[in-house]
Amino acid sequence: MQMGGFFSAILIGLIIGAVARIVVPNSQPLGCFLTMLVGIVAAAIGAAVGNAQNWNFWLVFALQVVIAAIIVAIFSAPALDADPPRGARARIRRVRMLLPDPHDDLSDADLDAAYAWPGGDSRLPWLRANMVSTVDGAARSPDGLSAGISSDADRRVFGRLRGLADVVLAGAGTVRQEGYRPAQVKADFVDRRRAAGQAPVPVIAVLSRSLGLDLTSSLFTEATERTIVITTRSSDADARARTAEVADVIVAGDDDVDVVAAVAALRERGLARVHAEGGPTLLGELAARGLLDELLLTVSPVLAGGVYADRSEVHRILAGSVLDDAPRPVRLHHVLEDDGTLFLSYRA
Repeated sequence: MQMGGFFSAILIGLIIGAVARIVVPNSQPLGCFLTMLVGIVAAAIGAAVGNAQNWNFWLVFALQVVIAAIIVAIFSAPALDADPPRGARARIRRVRMLLPDPHDDLSDADLDAAYAWPGGDSRLPWLRANMVSTVDGAARSPDGLSAGISSDADRRVFGRLRGLADVVLAGAGTVRQEGYRPAQVKADFVDRRRAAGQAPVPVIAVLSRSLGLDLTSSLFTEATERTIVITTRSSDADARARTAEVADVIVAGDDDVDVVAAVAALRERGLARVHAEGGPTLLGELAARGLLDELLLTVSPVLAGGVYADRSEVHRILAGSVLDDAPRPVRLHHVLEDDGTLFLSYRA
């Protein structure tokens, strides 16, 4: 090979190799020498094929880049035993049980068994609350939402918990902040819900004193099971009438929603298995009135501190109401774990 041809091969190799590196996302750094080598090999193979087919320059160049990209992609592929990044680890790890019966890799059926509603087919009235918190007890991330302190495993467990509930109970503030939508029919639960005499999906019940709800949202316009709104006698009569057009309205209490009357009204409708999702004020009231049978607490391995950077208050998972018998003892029922996140079940 003449000196000019040698340098031309190096230049062409660098160009083709560099283009291939751009084409392949997240490619590993190969260095100039390997980039050049990949380009030269691709150029040689592409030229041989292109000349045999009498292709023009641009077709040959495109083929050379494709060949180089394939080689770069092979170099960039992680080893099968490589340690995945933290986010990927959270996605592929399975929940394991630590107490009372330690075992790994809980299937969906295992999770359903761990969170089985007490009473079985007898449909014992039971109210459980489900919350996520930081290690130091904060119920929200700095943006005011729970998603920032949640995880893939938490969302997986959350879906199983909703799956066999009769009704999901939430305060209006939580519904607005978290952007609640109607529960969706899930094939995994259809037969089991039918056999248990349940509706295809859990009903969403919203507690609202002021009725400041977006009645045009999908929670009211697209619900498979008509949403329930629980309000007070002192709420605006016109607002109650408008709400009744898109939801079932229950009046419980005069100036404030009476949670005892509200839960009783739900049970009169056959909604015995109540899954409460907050927020902290609602859960504090449920606990204070002796309605909380079980607290399902997800503890994420993060800290919130005493106050957020914007000086906003760091809310705990229960707030507002006085617990007359505090500190009230509860019984640990089970402990699950995934990548440092704990799933705790406490029963009254």
